[in-house]
Amino acid sequence: MQDDEIHDPLTFNLRQQTHILLSKLPSSIAISNCTSVSQIFDNLSSALAISAYTTCIATLFRPVLLDLYARWITNSKDLEKELIALCLLIEVHEELFPILYRMLQNPLLAKGPVFLVSEASRLDLKRIHQILLAYYRILQANRELPHQLYWPLTPLRQIASESTLNAASRLLAIRCYALQSRIGEAGRDKCETTTLGELYTVDCTLGYGNALDGSQLTIDGWLMPITELERVRSARNAIAIESQDFYCSDTEIVQEQIQRSDLW
Repeated sequence: MQDDEIHDPLTFNLRQQTHILLSKLPSSIAISNCTSVSQIFDNLSSALAISAYTTCIATLFRPVLLDLYARWITNSKDLEKELIALCLLIEVHEELFPILYRMLQNPLLAKGPVFLVSEASRLDLKRIHQILLAYYRILQANRELPHQLYWPLTPLRQIASESTLNAASRLLAIRCYALQSRIGEAGRDKCETTTLGELYTVDCTLGYGNALDGSQLTIDGWLMPITELERVRSARNAIAIESQDFYCSDTEIVQEQIQRSDLW
């Protein structure tokens, strides 16, 4: 099967890809006992919001990824987790941008992602790190969005100046503030030095999501921009280079045939 063939999305080999997914992820993913294609898609859509599984599901179900994300528009279950998971992919899968823009119309996000986390909850480092990473990824995907949506800079400035927060939270807030306010590198460096001390010497352990087994990943917050560039570059290269057999052959018998009515 040639990679450059144009395929009917209804011939997506759901049985094959689901089998591969179940071999990679914990049995807690509720798709093995589904009784219909629509139910499988609904459960895959829910699993996408678990950031540890997002990339794996996106890789295996790339031809129907837009459909899986679109289900959140009418059936959002956890806005914060869904935003984090979507932002993880937005630079790699630009076709998801309309879903992101629609999500950001939610009144809870009217003043930006930081408002999902109350001041008291900001002490939850894992949570605030993921929200700020999502914010950073939005800015990397489209610097104009915060201006178009009138997101205030004040919350980022408050986090950066909050001495009770760890250095990684404050550093990431400064990075987001610098991108949104369009201050230059010299201005950003001055802000980081004033807030945190000598550049690259302060410990900035940043929570960077979770591995497939649920364990937390951490990186050096100072190296986060480089880590992000490499992550996005590697994911884009994988799509361009790696061969994926997503579809059924003409002679293959498929038990879970996708119907148009199964799609969102």
